[in-house]
Amino acid sequence: MEKTIQMYNIPVSIQIPDIYKQGIKKFRAQFNSLPDTNANPLVEIRVVDNDTSASTETLNNPSSHKLLKDGFTAKYPKYTICYYYKNSKLKIEVRLFKQGNKAIEYLKKLYNIQYENIEERLTQIIWENCLYPAVYFFPEYTLVHCSGFSYNNEEALLLGGTGGVGKTSLELELAKNENFGFLNDDIAILNKTGQVYPNLSWPKIYAYNLVHNKKIKDLIFANRSIDDKLAWKIKKGIFGSSKVRRTINPSELFSKATSLSPVPLKKYIFLSRGNYSKLKLKKFNTEKVAELNVSVLKTEFSDFEKHLNWHYFNSVLADKKPIIDLEVVHRNWLKLNHDIFKDVACYIMEIPISMPHNRFKSSASKMISKLFE
Repeated sequence: MEKTIQMYNIPVSIQIPDIYKQGIKKFRAQFNSLPDTNANPLVEIRVVDNDTSASTETLNNPSSHKLLKDGFTAKYPKYTICYYYKNSKLKIEVRLFKQGNKAIEYLKKLYNIQYENIEERLTQIIWENCLYPAVYFFPEYTLVHCSGFSYNNEEALLLGGTGGVGKTSLELELAKNENFGFLNDDIAILNKTGQVYPNLSWPKIYAYNLVHNKKIKDLIFANRSIDDKLAWKIKKGIFGSSKVRRTINPSELFSKATSLSPVPLKKYIFLSRGNYSKLKLKKFNTEKVAELNVSVLKTEFSDFEKHLNWHYFNSVLADKKPIIDLEVVHRNWLKLNHDIFKDVACYIMEIPISMPHNRFKSSASKMISKLFE
């Protein structure tokens, strides 16, 4: 299977061998809505059976990282990702490690937070280990860790903050408002003029998001097997509601279809939980927003950035120029964020730790909706 799509105005070619039938099925469910393009791809992503980069390995420090002649390989527990340049194109290769016997594979699937084996996780790997990291190599773009919405497809609202602060909960609440459309669940991609590109990676819904939310729960489990539902119940009971999740098509959550065209960013809210006396929305310094965004990204992409640092380290040892310099990327992101957010209405939402979750969702979503009246 091969598909060339327009991602963030970048032509991207994605190839997956036909042997990965489950992976292709999940891939098509998410990517078929994205526009095809005949443009020459600037990024080529391939799922391969073996390392095929034909790039000479030079150094191997540490054991999970390899310096190549024109890039590097990052080794993870269940797959490797190779990033390199060839013919002025960024090439990214994904190699899944062969699974053991059926029983062990099933146990690993049962333990996985999304009840997926490594092949079924291909789409997640392509998003998180290929498409998002590719943005690092294009200086006219920046990432933001947030939930994103379009209001009447005319302006974008981003809800930023660290993991678990309430972004997904508010996403589900705002989905009830027919004026809001889906832009992104976890990561937004912005260009230097402040346009937010739709990111159709499916929202990840945790068990705690389904409390008192029967409608979403019914949507989540509508077409799932008995063992899938049982796995959810068992894992939730043993490990808690933050250790089990499932994904859902955003078109099933939001009544308003979001345009595939970029939407100008107009409002940004940074969510903060603390020992606050009451729920409050107030203006926030735009320079601080820029700095916090970059700080959060360093944590969100710490695994990938660790390999960028090792690539720089090995490149120095080999007396060669690295294909990317992480410090330069961070400085560029900070500049882009300062330029973008100076013209955006920025707020901080102070959320009391003791506030009941249902009351938070209801009150916070009403506060946000009033900003657009």
